[in-house]
Amino acid sequence: MGWLDGRVALITGGASGLGAAVAARFIAEGAQIAVLDKSPDKISELTAHLGKGIAATQGDVRELKDHQRAVSAAVEKFGRLDIF
Repeated sequence: MGWLDGRVALITGGASGLGAAVAARFIAEGAQIAVLDKSPDKISELTAHLGKGIAATQGDVRELKDHQRAVSAAVEKFGRLDIF
């Protein structure tokens, strides 16, 4: 059991670099994750690496509408969002 068992987290910039490392760690600690990232190619790579069990949204962290879409995707897939 991890310290994030049963939690749902949304990670911005989560498809590469530090964000991808955080995403992988959160999964290792039991969380389900959603990711908002600008790069569709990086999102595809992340999904291939971590599996299709994540909710990935392509968008810009500077845009409120993209955050709203990512939150909606997380809630639709996992039923809630605990950590942003």
